[in-house]
Amino acid sequence: MDRISEAVSEVLIVTRPEILDSLPPRDEPIVTFDQVERGMGATLAFAITQVAHWQAAMICLAYMPFICSTSYKRIADTVTEHTIVVPRFGSQTGNPVAFGRDFFL
Repeated sequence: MDRISEAVSEVLIVTRPEILDSLPPRDEPIVTFDQVERGMGATLAFAITQVAHWQAAMICLAYMPFICSTSYKRIADTVTEHTIVVPRFGSQTGNPVAFGRDFFL
């Protein structure tokens, strides 16, 4: 998470209520979504309601330990409120993906 915090000005962590107490203390706000059984799409839709005032949002999954801060920064610097940024490594697309506000539903 620290690599993300180095690249962007605001971070929001969304997690399951049942694991909230097991997370280490963070400076970033943490919200819980109690309908995770509805899937990742529902979780992302909930998260977007929490950040509707942002110009863009980068979706960073918790299990991507090898993404470096320069990669996060490059994606954050590239996305605008009118674009979607999808990183590539060779011919493979990957994560994290950034969505401009125009794509918040």
